Amino acid sequence: MVTHLGQNFIRRRASRVFVSLAIASALVCAFVSLAAAQDAAYKASVEQWRHKYEASLESEDGWLSVAGLFWLHEGQNKFGTDPLNDIILPEGSAPADIGYFDFHAGKTIVHVNPGVTIYMNAKLVQEAELRPDSEDRLILGNIKLFVHKSGERYSIRLTDKNSKLLRDFAGTRWFGVDESYRITAQFIAYDKPKEVDIQNIMGDTVKMWTPGYALFTLRGVEYRLEPTQSNAQGFEFVAAAAGESPARAHRGRRDDVQTRSRRAADRHAAARGRCPMTTLILLAIMAYFLPSIIGLNKRHAAGIFLLNFFLGWTFIGWIVALLWACTSDVPPRVPAPVVSSYVMAVPSGAGNYCSRCGNIRFPSARFCSVCGSPS
Repeated sequence: MVTHLGQNFIRRRASRVFVSLAIASALVCAFVSLAAAQDAAYKASVEQWRHKYEASLESEDGWLSVAGLFWLHEGQNKFGTDPLNDIILPEGSAPADIGYFDFHAGKTIVHVNPGVTIYMNAKLVQEAELRPDSEDRLILGNIKLFVHKSGERYSIRLTDKNSKLLRDFAGTRWFGVDESYRITAQFIAYDKPKEVDIQNIMGDTVKMWTPGYALFTLRGVEYRLEPTQSNAQGFEFVAAAAGESPARAHRGRRDDVQTRSRRAADRHAAARGRCPMTTLILLAIMAYFLPSIIGLNKRHAAGIFLLNFFLGWTFIGWIVALLWACTSDVPPRVPAPVVSSYVMAVPSGAGNYCSRCGNIRFPSARFCSVCGSPS
């Protein structure tokens, strides 16, 4: 038969277990929800960047509109749709003989034949100098022509808004987002910007300036990324762990990696509380040591902590420690001894003590108040 005191004890024990499990569940749910929110935000940022990248490819001046590249030689470089020209435009897009580019010592001057309508900087042009890689572009219908410099060589780049690549483009295909490639890099600035030689896709060496490099480790291998002035939205793979030269490391490995990787400036943002990883780490630590927190004032607090600390990572050990903390008793409080001092009036006369137990009796009492013996 369970006494009333035992029922109260069971209720208190069940209440403690329920409250502890509720707290543990709330912490775990909060941790999982926050992690899921961060994961969704990261994937959304990647998808947003991919959409912007596709939009840049499909723009009028995007890479899909590039329809030709023609190297300039000293002297006259004729252009038009005639196959005998030095620069051949798409058939039907322009007259057979438009004019020529006069190239000498890095300077390019276009000469347009009479009767041919070509615009540059929103003005009709018959003769004009085209500066390399500038806003100086010849516009003829859907065709654009401009001077491009690659290393020490000069060329005419042709873009066509009606190019086959642009018309047939059906979108890009991407791998799934792999967060193991989401890295935190340390940005190390040079004392002053450094000039580096980078080999482009044409095989020409291009000199660029870089303010420093981002250092990080991926799958046990240390890498370095150097941003350049010509690539403000990304990084150039300049040197690998094997110590290969920047030009060789760059060949074929130019990447459109966004500057989403946190660098040295992010450490200041983290100090101001804008780094979500700090919150995740704190919640993870609290969830891991939850059994120790619950069992802090329990009888077996030391044992619960040791089990939680050494075996909590196995999850089974964490569950055992949590159950132990929930079911363990609170050590009883030993009350301090109370010393009571009082003076009892002892009646005088015969028969003041019980003949059986020796307890003090009053003469008028018929029975002893302790043993019940009759007087």
